[in-house]
Amino acid sequence: MKLKNLIIPIVAGLGVLIAGKVQADVMQIVTINVTTYSQNTNYDNGTTTTFAPIKVKSHNTREILGALARDKNAQGLWPSNSFPATAKLAAGNDGFAVMNGTNILVDVSDIIHFGHGESESNNPVRSGRENDITGLASPTVKKIQIGRITFDDTAIVGGVNLKFYLQGLVRQSETDTTPTVSGVYTQTKSGQVLNAAGEGVDSDGNTFFCTGTITATGHGTQTLN
Repeated sequence: MKLKNLIIPIVAGLGVLIAGKVQADVMQIVTINVTTYSQNTNYDNGTTTTFAPIKVKSHNTREILGALARDKNAQGLWPSNSFPATAKLAAGNDGFAVMNGTNILVDVSDIIHFGHGESESNNPVRSGRENDITGLASPTVKKIQIGRITFDDTAIVGGVNLKFYLQGLVRQSETDTTPTVSGVYTQTKSGQVLNAAGEGVDSDGNTFFCTGTITATGHGTQTLN
């Protein structure tokens, strides 16, 4: 399977999964590791068809960033087909972006987004304590829910032309310090999907199945609105 030298962007960003009541936002760095399974060649001698072993390939966040750079370049929103070597995939309450240090290079929420798949409810199961007034964890709230990350750049002319999803059980954690008199507090967020599975179509029109892990972590000082 050729995914135009990159491969499987997954969806990245779990930051959107962990949005709370407060409007403050901590950007989370997203790490993705994916394994794809696709049809190999076959041979028919007239009486028997022999299928070669399934193609199995591993892919990571760096390949995803390569795909996003080409897509954003095709849209005229990024000047080259690559991002700096230090660029990271990140997610927050407003969606997904590519960041370099603390600088957001480009918004990629039109390509990657988060949803709740076939779940009948998007309400997570929670444990811990939460302040009723501020909506902050007191000090920690943990959540689980079904989540689906979708990557779809097929509407971009000249883009990578890749579409797929990964779905699994999302485990999330948010820890907040007690706000100061001026409303300043420190927030730490994390999320992970350890056994995600999904399917998609690559840039050559070949279908594939995929499994993977997605993690996201973020830490920062925030101010209550």
